[in-house]
Amino acid sequence: MKYSDYPSLRLLIPFTGGILAYNTIGDTPVSLQQLFLLLALLCIATMLFLFWGKRCANFYGLLLSVTLFVSAYTLSQYQSEKVRVEWHADRRIYSGMLKDYPIEKAKSYRLDLELIDTLYGGVDVILYVPKDSLSKNLVPGSIISFNGQIKPPSNESIDGDFDYATYLYRNGVSGTLWVNKAHWRLLPDSCALAPLSVLSVKCRKMLLDKYRDWGLQEDVYAVVAAVTVGYKNELTDELRSIYSTSGASHVLAVSGLHVGILFAILSFFFPLFMNRMYLRWIKEIIVIAVLWCYAFMIGLPYSITRSLIMFTTLAVCRSIGRENSSLNALAFAALAILAANTNALFDIGFQLSFLAVLAILLWEPQIRRIYTPTNRVTEYLWGITTVSLSAQLGTASLVMLNFANYSTYFLLTNFIVIPLMFVIVFVAVLMLIFSFVPIIRSLFVWILIELVTITNRALSLIVDLPYSSLSVENVTAMLVCCLYLSILFVYLYLIRKNSSYLIYLLSLWAIWSLGELYIKLG
Repeated sequence: MKYSDYPSLRLLIPFTGGILAYNTIGDTPVSLQQLFLLLALLCIATMLFLFWGKRCANFYGLLLSVTLFVSAYTLSQYQSEKVRVEWHADRRIYSGMLKDYPIEKAKSYRLDLELIDTLYGGVDVILYVPKDSLSKNLVPGSIISFNGQIKPPSNESIDGDFDYATYLYRNGVSGTLWVNKAHWRLLPDSCALAPLSVLSVKCRKMLLDKYRDWGLQEDVYAVVAAVTVGYKNELTDELRSIYSTSGASHVLAVSGLHVGILFAILSFFFPLFMNRMYLRWIKEIIVIAVLWCYAFMIGLPYSITRSLIMFTTLAVCRSIGRENSSLNALAFAALAILAANTNALFDIGFQLSFLAVLAILLWEPQIRRIYTPTNRVTEYLWGITTVSLSAQLGTASLVMLNFANYSTYFLLTNFIVIPLMFVIVFVAVLMLIFSFVPIIRSLFVWILIELVTITNRALSLIVDLPYSSLSVENVTAMLVCCLYLSILFVYLYLIRKNSSYLIYLLSLWAIWSLGELYIKLG
């Protein structure tokens, strides 16, 4: 494994460093104009070193890394300043377009709005309104006028250490407010020019309503909605706890599993002559376009966006006859998502999705070598084992840091839930394809109900086992960094057979131990 063999990874590392640098020292007084000027000079210098050829190859690589670092820093600052708005200190009249369906809270409805005012156009705010028939029946694309004082996100009403203000800012929310019934109204020209994002939300809602009409109810409906269109609002606290404690939360995310199943089904429906070399690229373009439309309809979650960027990258390289690796495609996917939204780096879903796939790509081949199966059954079980263990290496530390628990029966859970979830997704896709044939659709609905019920019961039994979840406290970010560095050093030792990495490993933990001792004694 050579670092130079993965150009996307070489670009991703300095770009990620720039994002982290801004979020660490972002309060330093550097204007965007100064950063843009510096970035322009760096880009010009980088191009000059590129044109000079091999004589300046080392300087070109260094300058390119610096350019990417400054680019990420500049982009992070630009996106941050765009979200952090200075609101008026008094009440004003605003107008905004509803981006999603109202979300029911204990005493109000939450409305996610994009302001369409001249001064604040494009800024997102959260409006809370009293519960009534009008607020309940609002639809995406509705234009709402309201009178109030918008305030920037704060942590005043939040208990605990959760930084709710930063969470809202990183999700693009610039302010919040609550208004009573007399201070908001629905404008008559609502839904006149709804953007594509609103149309995708409506399409998803229509599909969810069909699920209910076809007979999917309660927990079955909640699970099917989560694994097919990424809609998790119907998951009850008890159901979330069952999937989390058993270590099966990852199957509720729309990810590469869905891409693989949809690709197989779509490819099956193409005529055989489309498999010829000169027509295969047309087939792949159509399939990729359909997959991206599906991803757009469900809101482009990070897991499926990552899968589709990787899939598209590999398909393009295959079509033009160029080699590409999955690791390189993964790094390119991360770079593309971060370039679109630098705050994605701090999203737990983004982190878990990429770390799990990265660990599988690196560690699964190493673990697979330990044992050679003798038949198809053991080969299948060993395959699940190697993938599960690899994914745990990538995600366990992060899960313990963010959720303070660890699922001890994750391997048993994956033996049960992965094959079941594969069949569930496959049957759900067939149900949608044959939805216009009531008899066949009803058959698939019955199969779905039975499969999801079996899955939920199996996970409940795993949760009831002793020590199914261990509470892990006092896990710090520094400890997590040390764990990931340790995993990296062990991997490099296995690949390169260089004992220096073991020395690095021991030195790392010696330094960490001295640091912990200093903190306790100090």
